[in-house]
Amino acid sequence: MDSRAVLELIDQRNRDWRDERLADSELDLFDGDMRYVGALYNHIDEEFEWVENDTGSASVSLPRDHYLVRWVTNHQGREKRDIHIRFRKQGAQWDGRLETYKLRRDRDGEITLELIFKHCFEELKHILVWCNPFTPAALQFPRIFAIFGKLDWCMAVTLWLNVARLEAGLFMIPGDPFDPDQWPEFDMTEWSICVVPVDFASSAAPLGYLWSRFGTYFDTVEKALKRSQLSIDCRRWYEGDPVPEGLGFTPRHGALIVRFVDNSGWLTQTSFFGSVLTGLERAVVEIADDGATENISVVSGDPTFPDEYYEPGWFGSRPQAPAIVLEDDGESGIIESEFEYFPASDFQHVAGGQSFPGIDEGISAAVVTTGNFAGSFVQLPGYGVGLSGLGAAVDAVAKPLYAGTVGAWMNVPAFERETDFGRFGYKERRAGGDIRAGTLGAFAAVYSSIITTRERTGHRVKFSDSLCWRIGPPGFGDMWIGTRVAVRPSGVPDEYALYCEQVRRINYQRDRDGKVSWESDIGWKEPDDPFLALYGAVRDFGAMVGAAGL
Repeated sequence: MDSRAVLELIDQRNRDWRDERLADSELDLFDGDMRYVGALYNHIDEEFEWVENDTGSASVSLPRDHYLVRWVTNHQGREKRDIHIRFRKQGAQWDGRLETYKLRRDRDGEITLELIFKHCFEELKHILVWCNPFTPAALQFPRIFAIFGKLDWCMAVTLWLNVARLEAGLFMIPGDPFDPDQWPEFDMTEWSICVVPVDFASSAAPLGYLWSRFGTYFDTVEKALKRSQLSIDCRRWYEGDPVPEGLGFTPRHGALIVRFVDNSGWLTQTSFFGSVLTGLERAVVEIADDGATENISVVSGDPTFPDEYYEPGWFGSRPQAPAIVLEDDGESGIIESEFEYFPASDFQHVAGGQSFPGIDEGISAAVVTTGNFAGSFVQLPGYGVGLSGLGAAVDAVAKPLYAGTVGAWMNVPAFERETDFGRFGYKERRAGGDIRAGTLGAFAAVYSSIITTRERTGHRVKFSDSLCWRIGPPGFGDMWIGTRVAVRPSGVPDEYALYCEQVRRINYQRDRDGKVSWESDIGWKEPDDPFLALYGAVRDFGAMVGAAGL
């Protein structure tokens, strides 16, 4: 291929990209059984939000004379009252269910219909994790559901078991038990929710456990998602779409496909910072020598890059070598940006309220022993015996005076803060509630207070759809939820500094004037204190053992 043909090919790709970027989004409505109703066009405005590991929201406003207004508002006349929406643009897809609609009339008499939707991630908040998914509700043994293994595998198995319980209905009585068509069969191609399997052997997720006693699936996995930095991808499948990779079968139309992915690179080599002059620094997270905090250590040696980067036509960015740099220089497509900095505060952290275990008990024993010894020398006239119970009486009177006074408080200074930030800062902070000093809980409260008040940064970027990078999920775009992105903020002292962090939220908006913008929250996962993580794990394990009745 000669150079002229190559240039023509590049120009054609750029034109296709521009046409795709300028094209309107595709909005479609479906009823409660995912039957197609109609396309949304000529609407007033629209806004869709994706949130990592949580439920995003969406809103669409329609004029009074829109052809779908009557169908939407006739909620009692529809055969199936639920309404589902599908948004598609640049490979991105947003699926959700109607939460509410509002009919509004302004002072000019104009009536509009606002539709408010919740993302299909909300489904995971309405599935309970039964103690035993294989037995009916009246017989739940053992008392809790517990599973150990690599966390993404545990999450997938837990969800699949409870989806199977609901979809296969082995112990769920249908509305009309005499109608054989209402008794479901174990056919995953007909399920409304399908879970993409996770290969235990090839998984890079950390080991851990999940447990629940009829809690929601989201509550069961929320902490594990934060610890492992995994993401849950929820996306409905429609007829005509490619078969979901890794699922192994063709699902039913409208089925929700749940997939567990790792976009952070937190547990492996990735980048957290760098410079425009020298590039991004490769680093890993390691525990410091004091065992108290996680540090970011730079990796030396020749860099390696993912094989996908050398494949023509591949779009995306891998966490082990982030490829996207957003420079806030006024020419990159960034409309607004916000760089947030929080200085550290509080030079000292105090916890306690109750004496260290054994102190009050020791004082009580000393008072009782001394009182009884003294009482033995007291002779009651006519009885010839001493006051053997005098110590207990004295202790009952003295206990309110000495309880919680000796060894009841502990303070942990943070001298480096006064050195780094100046002596006129905030002096001290109470950590936790009324707890025993010197215990694991007290130290955890102090460390939690130190982490809460430490120095940190954050970013927020709003960019137009003319950004030089493609916005869209893997395979369609370069950056999406969970993608590690390097940001060069404007106005900071080091004009060449790069901060590499994860995309936590993406918002697409088209206003009344047809102006389109994308907004993204980019912020890094705060390093976990291993002491707090250990304390949380011990406390969670204790709660699990207690719930199990052991």
